[in-house]
Amino acid sequence: MALPPYFWVVLLVLVALGVGIWWARTQQLDAQRRSMRAFYSLNEQIFAAPSPAEIAERLAETLPSILQATMVRLYLWDRRTASLESVPTTADPAPVAFPVEGSAEGLAAGAVKCFQTKALINIPDVRRNPLVNAGWKSGMSRSVIFAPLLAQQDVLGIIEVGSSRRLGFFTPEEQATLHHLANQVAAALKLEEQQAVREQLFRSEKLAATGQLISGVASDLRAPLERIQELASSLTGADGSSQIERGLKQLTAEAQRAAEIVSRLVSFARPAETGARLVDVNALGSGLLQFREPEWKALGLRVQNHLSPEPALVLGVQGQIEEVFLNLLVAVEQASAR
Repeated sequence: MALPPYFWVVLLVLVALGVGIWWARTQQLDAQRRSMRAFYSLNEQIFAAPSPAEIAERLAETLPSILQATMVRLYLWDRRTASLESVPTTADPAPVAFPVEGSAEGLAAGAVKCFQTKALINIPDVRRNPLVNAGWKSGMSRSVIFAPLLAQQDVLGIIEVGSSRRLGFFTPEEQATLHHLANQVAAALKLEEQQAVREQLFRSEKLAATGQLISGVASDLRAPLERIQELASSLTGADGSSQIERGLKQLTAEAQRAAEIVSRLVSFARPAETGARLVDVNALGSGLLQFREPEWKALGLRVQNHLSPEPALVLGVQGQIEEVFLNLLVAVEQASAR
């Protein structure tokens, strides 16, 4: 029995519908995969960013494609002014700031509310929301979401994401994505802050150590300079050439000694090296022992060098290692001379 014509029509429609559903699902999965790759890449870029400005640039470049947004803005909390201040980007260079105390208008009210409550705030329509009451104009965001940057219960700032095309709530998945990303930004900012504090402490410690070394070097310079003056005075009345020659050799040795002391002092005043390399600590220690030997003789100290002539290589910054060793030697000298 022949099948009726409408059967084939229905079959073709079902096949076309199935192909359409498969194609749409494939496109959706591809879009999700691209979005996830962009999300993970953005996380890595945030932790690798050297400054808040770089983090803001990465957010402005990548986050709109992940959340289908048209605007991304990063606000940081400034304790001195008690306000939220936007981080300028290439796409949004105009700085924006508003206090978190008192009344705020427009979208700023949403950012302040997010900061105060430490909770994500989703506004599906800024024209009908009593919190922001933005008085929507062409080009402004129609829907917006605010996420706090939380680090150990401290709010470091706010991420604002808006869409001028899309009306309605951000999906739960998009809200979770932004919440996670805000935590990553907060962690990166906290690490940068801690690194800045460590560097400041290191500079303070180095200044204190340098001051102590300068005091010791000034004392060390006094002896060779006085000796040079004595030798110069004795040569003035010298008659024999052998006596003059001996005096000149002594002058040269003392001058070289003074120059070496000054060279050591200048090396500590230079900017610290940052690149680690292999350093022979045995050779470094032997050089410092030889450098301090004249001062030890003047103090009546006897020192024996038992360092191995074989290299002892460690990975580090030579200037920092030398500074530590020299500080230890000077401290031992001062303790032994008491």
